[in-house]
Amino acid sequence: MHDYTRAQSLARGFTLIEAIVGLATLAIIAMVLTALFTAGVKSFVYASQQTAILTNARKMYEGDGAAHGFMWTLRDAKALQGISPTTLDLLDSDGSAVQFTLSNNSLTRTQNSRTVTLGKNVKAFTPAYYNLDSSGRIMISTSAATAAFVTVYVQSGQAGKKSYAFFCGMRLRNRS
Repeated sequence: MHDYTRAQSLARGFTLIEAIVGLATLAIIAMVLTALFTAGVKSFVYASQQTAILTNARKMYEGDGAAHGFMWTLRDAKALQGISPTTLDLLDSDGSAVQFTLSNNSLTRTQNSRTVTLGKNVKAFTPAYYNLDSSGRIMISTSAATAAFVTVYVQSGQAGKKSYAFFCGMRLRNRS
């Protein structure tokens, strides 16, 4: 008789309480998996945006292989001809005029009547030339020809999102 009761109990199926507990457990597991998937997607999107911004900044600084970025041009410049909040005019090492312009959140370089976009989503571009005075103090220079060091501050980022600031400096060529 004991075997008959056990077989009858197994054939009966789940009780309502067991079904509710099983569904609640499945719902909790589904919520956890959904949260993990959502976090993974957000992390991927954030990493992709960071990579794009850093790639853009590196291209502006160093160039893209076909053209030098602004740090190379600033380093090799013979003279600083003019500077404003949105433009920088230089005399390049080959004697040609170079102009960097920040317009519509794009940084462009114009040289020999050819304009190249160096970077997009640029909010600020601030170069500065430095020299040492006779006492060994660092001071801003107004001439690339006499400067020993150049720095550039660039703020980049997409509209409505976090901005990133990049600061780069290098010793100028053929300077003591």
